[in-house]
Amino acid sequence: MRAATLARATGEGGDGALLEGTVRLEDGCFLVEASTGERFLTYFPEDKVEWSDEGLRYGGSTYGSGDSIALGGGIASDSRPVPSDCRERSETLTQWTVAQSG
Repeated sequence: MRAATLARATGEGGDGALLEGTVRLEDGCFLVEASTGERFLTYFPEDKVEWSDEGLRYGGSTYGSGDSIALGGGIASDSRPVPSDCRERSETLTQWTVAQSG
């Protein structure tokens, strides 16, 4: 299982939008599904995430399939590299860049 990550943010600061939804782990792809049904491929700061047996660890919490999650950031303005596990479905996913903190 891999999460999409970025080595560093581009531009200054992070977008001020909020993505709230449910974590979906599908065929090795970490997605967030909003209440509208729209699915997002999320890009986390590379140095802020890691995988454990329980799921993705980010911001002091661990997220597995079905968990609620809220992520600050914004819709990516440029297409990002897509992890190999997500390539088959990437054309139907909106890309979300998680805001850098600290």
